[in-house]
Amino acid sequence: MKKTVLIFIIVISIVISSCNSQPISSVYDVQLFGDIEKNIFNNDVEKYYSTQSSLYKVEEEIIQDVNIGKCKLPLKLTAQKRYYDGAVVDIYFDEDNGIEYSKSQKSFSVSSKGDVLKIYPYSKLGEKELLEHVDSFVLKYVEKEEYSNYIYSCKTTLTVLTETSAWKESKDCFYLPTNSTETITGYTVEYRRYSGDFQTSDSLVINCDKNGNVESFYYNRCDVDWDSVAFQTEIIEQSISSFLSKNLNSQYNLESYTIDSQRLVCVDKEIKLSLVLSLTLKNSSDQFVTLCQLMMSA
Repeated sequence: MKKTVLIFIIVISIVISSCNSQPISSVYDVQLFGDIEKNIFNNDVEKYYSTQSSLYKVEEEIIQDVNIGKCKLPLKLTAQKRYYDGAVVDIYFDEDNGIEYSKSQKSFSVSSKGDVLKIYPYSKLGEKELLEHVDSFVLKYVEKEEYSNYIYSCKTTLTVLTETSAWKESKDCFYLPTNSTETITGYTVEYRRYSGDFQTSDSLVINCDKNGNVESFYYNRCDVDWDSVAFQTEIIEQSISSFLSKNLNSQYNLESYTIDSQRLVCVDKEIKLSLVLSLTLKNSSDQFVTLCQLMMSA
């Protein structure tokens, strides 16, 4: 009799514990990032817009001291770019040096409107020399400690010209021509923060011409703890499949999709996952591939 009572109590405890446990969400909240051509999604699909902006010229251009990274520069405010969500990007111009600066709350960019920003000083163009050159420019605006733990990458753009055709290519590395058909058009050096296996939007991007001269520089840093949000690969895939199944226009069949890129971004102090997909779709007449960008919240 005592054994029977004990088993009954254990069973009751398991049932109560089961009822009190919180259900685990099987999918993340997903929004379509902007419009997409061909109207492949239903009209009632939930959309997220962050790139809609209006450019306003400043009526009275006044020179003022502006903090660009660790520098304080006398610059003229010429315009403002205002986004739908209230974000503002101020656009400044340095007339003496022909340089345009754009600055928001968490980012800034530097670009030349005339000569290059910094001339490549070495006689030989190599990866080691290019990085030393880029760092010497970046250190004018940013302390090395800010990006010392970021992941480095380099992309090379080039054109290939043969007797019968010509095309553009990009290589995910520092690259020099191997034959007379290849012509380098530029290099992009990037330093980016990662959270686990995910890229974040904390980054430094430096664009150089074919000779290694610095043409532009973009810096972005969000004051958030990227590791505070964890996106799980399995749930990401479930969320994408659920979103496409629910929102794809019925006249299109989804043959397949691939994730081209995924990056953690900060929107209104909330960490989201931005994804770019290649969708292979088929309708009654043909099959085609189109890009689709999604914004995902955990």
